[in-house]
This record gives sequence, C-alpha cells and structure tokens, in this order.
Amino acid sequence: MVTLSWTRGQDTLTQSSNPDRSVLLCVLLEVKDNQDNSIYSCVASNPVSNHSVQLNITEICPLLVVRAAVNGGVETVEVLEGVNITLNFNWTEILHDDVLSWIFGNTDSYIAVLSGDKTGTLYHEQFKDRLQLDAHTGALTISNISINDSGFYKVQFISKDIPAKYFNVTVYEELTQPQSVIISNETECSDLCAVLCLAKNGPMVTLSWTRGRDTLTQSSNPNLSAPLYVLLEVKDNQDHHKYSCVASNPVSNHSVRLNITEICPLLGMSSVHCCGRLELVVRSVLSAVVGLVTVVILLDYFR
Repeated sequence: MVTLSWTRGQDTLTQSSNPDRSVLLCVLLEVKDNQDNSIYSCVASNPVSNHSVQLNITEICPLLVVRAAVNGGVETVEVLEGVNITLNFNWTEILHDDVLSWIFGNTDSYIAVLSGDKTGTLYHEQFKDRLQLDAHTGALTISNISINDSGFYKVQFISKDIPAKYFNVTVYEELTQPQSVIISNETECSDLCAVLCLAKNGPMVTLSWTRGRDTLTQSSNPNLSAPLYVLLEVKDNQDHHKYSCVASNPVSNHSVRLNITEICPLLGMSSVHCCGRLELVVRSVLSAVVGLVTVVILLDYFR
C-alpha cells in the first residue's frame, strides 16, 4: 500500500504505486522555471505514515538560475553568484579580418578582443582566468560569476558598421536558509501559537509565510544590513495545510516547512484540560522571555 508522489504545496502532481513489492517505485518531476516559489516535495506514504524530501530547485537544477529578457534593446540577465553564464552575440560567423571587442562597465574597460581567429582576454584583472571567447560566434562565457561582475556589458564590431549589443547583468548572492523560532508558545489554556521566521537580507530578497500556494504575509527591506522577519500566528493545529517560510530573490529561493503539531503540540487542547490562572500567566511569561531571547540571538547572527 505504499504510494510515491510529487507534490506542489497541497497539490499532487504525479504518483506511483505497484502491487509487486520487489519493484522500486519512481516518479518523475520536470521543472521549467525556478521562479515558481511553490514547495515541491517527494512523498512516500502508506495508510499510517509518510516520509518526504523537499526539493531545492536552485541546488538540484543550477542551470535554471539564469533569467534573461530584452528591454529597449538591452538584454537583461539575472544570475546566481558562482555559476557560469554565456553572453551571446548571435553572429553567425566571424570572418578572418573581423575585429570584435567586449567592454565592461561605464568606463569602457576592454575585457576581451577577437581579431579573426585570435582571441585575447587580458585587459581586466577582475576577470583573470574566468573568460572564454568563442572565436566563431563572438559569444563570451564568464566562469564563477561574482557580485562584482554585475553591470553593463557591450559587444561591438570595430571592423564593421554594425550596432553594438548591450547586456545588463545582475548577480545575486546565495540565500541563507531562513530560521523559525516560537516567540509565544501556547499553553493548555491558550488557542494561539506565534512563530517568527528570520533570514539574512540582501538585494531584492523577500521573506514570506506561505500556506500551500497562498502567500499569507511577506516582508522586504531596502536596508540590507537589517535582517528580515515575518510573524505567523497559528490558532488550530488541526489545520492540515502546509506552512512554509520562504526567502527568495529573483533567481533563487530557500524555505523551511512548519510542522504545527510538533511546534505547537498543546494547541487546541484547552477543552480537555485548563491550568490555573496563575500557572497560565507564569507559563506565558516564561515562554515569551525565552522566545524574545532567542529572537535577539538570531537577529545578531543574521547581521
């Protein structure tokens, strides 16, 4: 009775089972866009239990971390730090007497020159040993791209009257894994559990709580030195939705999933047993103090 399935949020995308227990179960997931911030999981389940593994698209499918678009004649490229990218000139063939140059930044710094079948990439120390120029097409490959490689790139023929082509490249740093912490734990007399999620800030980073495919709350801050945080208040541990805290930028995302029954085990038990008023106050104060101390420690860690 074992079933293996891929899920996205609460939706089952594909599943497999086989009455022959000697046969290994397998299911295929095809991902086309790492900007889909849904949570993908592979789940093995039987009628009484289940185990799952969560998919990090940016780690498993690193070649999906490049986004490109053309706007006003400038090709915009967004990419994750550390990958290799190729800026395509889209020229069919470089002739023997052609001279082509690649320029980086607003200072017209030459980083590569192609003259016939001879190439050179010795003009900029920043890109030392990280550039490869295709002698046939003029395409430029940048290896192990870094944050400092963000900026404008221009490629042009020196030997021909052909308009230059421009690229606006933005490199984003790898996101840190968000962390969740209980700041107001429920007691046996309470019907509320508050969980705070924190993550390191960065360019275009957004932190959000999601339930299935719905975004419940989100936060961003232009002050990159300030860590991001979002609060989730849970009132019913019988809510079987999947809650996740997701840190994302335009090219990647990381998430942590919330198991309500583990984090808030006493939630919804007030009808069974209620502690005394004094005990309730003591528990609430202690829980809040522990939660706030943890938050202070995490905030200091993410700075």
